[in-house]
Amino acid sequence: MAEEVALMMNGINCNGCKKSLTEGLAGFEVVSIETKAETGVHPNKVVVKGDAEAIKAAIEKLDHGRGKFTIADA
Repeated sequence: MAEEVALMMNGINCNGCKKSLTEGLAGFEVVSIETKAETGVHPNKVVVKGDAEAIKAAIEKLDHGRGKFTIADA
């Protein structure tokens, strides 16, 4: 059974961003994604089941170095 990985992320502003992130995490089970539109703040919590390093690599690939989808500093 894959473990749940919770990350705090910047750049998830609306449902369009949520959809892009979900597509970028294809192959993982996305448990939940909060958006700024829902919470009113950044960063927002993302919970995904899978290997933490593989999830982070998928997010980096989706971001393409743009700084759009970034994992917030702890």
